[in-house]
Amino acid sequence: MSTPKATGPEGRRKNYASLAGFPGSDFTDEEREFCRAIERYKREQRRPFPTWREVLLVVHELGYRKAK
Repeated sequence: MSTPKATGPEGRRKNYASLAGFPGSDFTDEEREFCRAIERYKREQRRPFPTWREVLLVVHELGYRKAK
């Protein structure tokens, strides 16, 4: 019995993520959230290479703050 193949973009992501050694397949949920936030910022601001200051802005928008 063969397993049905997933179709569409989400199905492809699931198949790729299950491959051993695929870059990002071992990211934690927190790391994935950060990557998605950076990608969203790049797309919305039309900046393919954000500065470190902009990265810090995204980190703050995710709720992270410097420990005192």
